[in-house]
Parts: sequence; C-alpha cells; structure tokens
Amino acid sequence: VPPRASRTAMPSDGAPAAPALPVLRRIARLGGTGGVTLACVRAEAYVLAAGEDLEVHLYNVADAVSQAMQSPSRSQQLPKAAGARDDEAHLPQARHVHSFAGPQRFAIEALALASSHSRLVCGGRDRAANVWDIARASLHRSLTGHTEPLRALAFAGEGDSLVLTGSSDRSLRIYDLRSSHKDGLVQALDNFADTVSSVQAHGARIIAGCVDGTVHTFDARKGRELVDAIGPSVGDIALSANGRQALVACVGGAGAGALGLLDTVDGRLIRTFRGHKNKENRIHCDFVGLATPNGLAQEDCNAYVATGSETGTVHVWDRTTGQALATPDVVHRQSISALACGEGTIVSCSYDGAGWLWQLEPQQASTPAPPARLPKSEL
Repeated sequence: VPPRASRTAMPSDGAPAAPALPVLRRIARLGGTGGVTLACVRAEAYVLAAGEDLEVHLYNVADAVSQAMQSPSRSQQLPKAAGARDDEAHLPQARHVHSFAGPQRFAIEALALASSHSRLVCGGRDRAANVWDIARASLHRSLTGHTEPLRALAFAGEGDSLVLTGSSDRSLRIYDLRSSHKDGLVQALDNFADTVSSVQAHGARIIAGCVDGTVHTFDARKGRELVDAIGPSVGDIALSANGRQALVACVGGAGAGALGLLDTVDGRLIRTFRGHKNKENRIHCDFVGLATPNGLAQEDCNAYVATGSETGTVHVWDRTTGQALATPDVVHRQSISALACGEGTIVSCSYDGAGWLWQLEPQQASTPAPPARLPKSEL
C-alpha cells in the first residue's frame, strides 16, 4: 500500500496568547520490582508495572496523589542536592496491592489494561500473551502463535473481547477471547517489513507502528489498510481520546529522536516535538491532562504530550502550541525504560531500577511564541 501524501502546515499570521505553562512535580515512588520496569500502565487509582522480574505489579497511588494535592508546596520543584542524586526516601511509596506471577519465563516487554479494568494482558520474550483476571488474580488464558518476542499489546472490540499482539516476527495477530478454539486466533496480519513495535485500537480501526518507520492503519469497516511513511524507526504510538490523533515516538534519525503528532484520518503530520534524546532505546509516549484539586485530570486529557529521554529526564509539551515545559531538576540515573500517563500524572521508570510518579500542576509562567510546524521529512 503506497504511503499517503503528507501535508505541510501553513504558518499563521499571529499566534494566539498561550496559557500559562504547568510544572511537573515528583510526588511518589514505586516499590522495587526486582528488576528494570519495561512497561507500565496508569489508570484511575492504580499503576501497573512489569519487566525483568517476570511479574506484573499492581500499585495503588490514590493516597500519594491525595497528599500531593494537599501539599502547600505543590507548585514548587523538588530540590536537587548539588553533585549528588537526591534522596527519594522522603517521597511516599505507592501501596503495593498484588503481583501477578504466572507462566512468564522471560522479561515482560508489553502490557495493556482493558477499559473495564477487569483484565490485563502481558507478554514479551517468551512469545505468549498472558491474559489475567484482575479481581480473581488468576490467569484467564495464554495466547500463542508468534515465533519471536512480543513488543506490543492492546485490547480491542466490544467489551475488550479482542487482544492485539505485535511481534518481532513482523506480524500483528488478532485473538478473540470469546472463542472456544484453543488459540482463539481470528486473523494474522503479516505485511510488515520489520518488528511491530506498537499497536493501539479505536473503534473499528487498528493503528500499528513498525520499526521500519511506518504507521499502519487498518479499518475493519472499510476493509482497507493505509500506510504512512514517517521516516525514522517508530518506537511507540499513543492515541488521543477521540482516536483522531496519534502520538508517534521516533527512535534515531537526524534529530536523535522526535515525537510526531499525526492525524489518523488524513495522515498529515500536525506537529513535531523535540528536545529529548532517543537514539537507541524504545521510549514510550502518551497524552496527559492537567491535575485538578480532586486529583483527576481536566476534561481535556490530551492537552499535553509526554515522553522520556535517554538522559533520564521526563519531557512534556503543550500539544496545541508545541511549547516545552521546564524539565524537572530531578532526573533518573539512566535512560527512561517505561512511561505512562493518566489522571494528570506521569509514571516514569528507568534502567536504574527506580519508578517515580509525577503530577502535572498549574503554574504561572511566561510563554514564548510557538514553533513552526515541521513536515514529515524533518522527523
């Protein structure tokens, strides 16, 4: 399928006044997982984290968020000790609820949560997608068939009855959890030129990123596939709440990493975000809203976009203007290994073994004019 033509945005005559930029504040830490966290999910009062220790850990962060909202210093950055890593012992630790330890024999690299929060699916180097019933803390089903490690997972369909799996074997598989067949396989899409690094679903559409630098959109209703050639390797994809925009994390390229905001309907590149370093590792990206006094994100949960850097920092931009927020002084010792957003917060995990919860809070700040939009060739 030939790539769709990109559209270069026209510069505006004058930029509207931008709202005051918010600030990131670190508010909690996750307990040790026994290894590096390679995938995480943030949803309501909970965080799911999984990685090298072969287990999926469930944390309740509600108390930490509540304490942060009541803190008198909520608009201040945390201090950093000169010449040394800051002491995180004073941070509240998220309450560990449960660990899902199952048939995984190798590191877990992909993780997804059903919209009902009743099930999770995890997978990685053992090539199987393991579906868990969260309330019962029991393994519901193992989905097999891939010949290489899993890199991406997602729920889809009515009642999250479908599981999507992307793999290094250059295929994307669709499984039906309602099927009585042993493997439940519905369809295998094997027209990828390289590893399927990310997959998301919205309605009848499936959007998958590939290491060869392409984004594939499958529309079940129209029975067609569209391919957008982004350029650099695609490491991760996040969808906006309405599914009309995709945030694409690119690895490498001339700029050593970039985020592209893609219109999923017509394929045009809306905006590019730069400032972080992502030359080698896959680093996740996500949309995030602003925290409010009751601890929930504002109605526009897609107002900002976030990713991590190989320098150990968390980066956030205003989705509309492209303005970058001030980078927090507190940084991880090594590259970000996993990142997820939700409820006005960001979870960042690092190859240094640490996991932190950040809150996106309002703060008055002056704002420079937004940068010009860039064509896809600039990614």
